[in-house]
Amino acid sequence: MINRADGKRENVQHTNGDSGNVGLWTRLPLRLKLVFGMVTVSSTAIVAFGLAVIVYNSMTFKQQMVENLAVQTQMLADNCTGALVFDIGEDAEEVLKSLRSNQEISFACIFGEDDTLFATYRRDDAVTSPWPLALEDEGHRFESERLIMFRPIMLAGREIGMIGIQSELDDLSASLRKSVWSMLSVLAMLLLFTYGLAVALQRVITSPIHQLAETAKSISERHDY
Repeated sequence: MINRADGKRENVQHTNGDSGNVGLWTRLPLRLKLVFGMVTVSSTAIVAFGLAVIVYNSMTFKQQMVENLAVQTQMLADNCTGALVFDIGEDAEEVLKSLRSNQEISFACIFGEDDTLFATYRRDDAVTSPWPLALEDEGHRFESERLIMFRPIMLAGREIGMIGIQSELDDLSASLRKSVWSMLSVLAMLLLFTYGLAVALQRVITSPIHQLAETAKSISERHDY
């Protein structure tokens, strides 16, 4: 009997807690419910739109990175054909040194026709061991903090080597941070505007209701039906 009574008390307490939460909402004035609803719906739409913009900007920026790196990689490949044909690794490394003007590129390498490492480039502040780029098929891929691209080196329609480049994603990270901060700033301003608009609208909506309620109360008190 004692256990059953305890169980009943727990169920009553749980039910009372749920009823209290529901009752709190029902006891709120209509004007607060309207303001809360408008601000919630507006903020949800704004956040969703902001996230969509950030994703779109990220995809667009990545596509631009791939296109720009592909152009630079192809130019290097064209300039390395003579060094590969005459087996002059020093000339190939001189060509790769032109990458110093692009601080985003940390590593680059050229593989010969026999798939052996022919020439390399390492940015001065880039330290890693072992060598980060291994021979891959033509293409590109994004990793956590870098873009890696491989392109064939062609001569008279024949592949005589492969060039690989690794570019860091610092610019992409900076662009995403800028987009996030911009979205938060816009979100804050729009929420303030939405709140002010909601307050103004709830007055327009609730004023006739309050007048109707006062009229009904007056009629009821005077019994003037």
